[in-house]
Amino acid sequence: MPRRLNIVVDEKMATLWVVSVFHYGGRLERNENNELVYNDGYVEKFEELNVDHVNFDVLVELYKSLGFRGFTRLFWRDWNAVNLELSLCWLAGDDATIRELCDDSSFNYLCIYL
Repeated sequence: MPRRLNIVVDEKMATLWVVSVFHYGGRLERNENNELVYNDGYVEKFEELNVDHVNFDVLVELYKSLGFRGFTRLFWRDWNAVNLELSLCWLAGDDATIRELCDDSSFNYLCIYL
């Protein structure tokens, strides 16, 4: 389980920090109960980011730092969903999707799961 992050407060305003957590190199499969599961992948946690600086380009650069040149689609996991299949959300490059992703992190130990 990811560690809980604290809100860092400076003299003028509170700053919220989040950690991006990438799951990659595995595969989505159905188990014996026909539930979608993720198997045999890697997990990479990146350094804390100011939530106000999280945008699509930053997330793409983090992904590329893992050695990938490109991608077809990126997905993020909404931990409020009842199972993995319903929790996978396409990460579009628009501001509304990025804001939804960051808002979800506040309910998930301040981590962004991609």
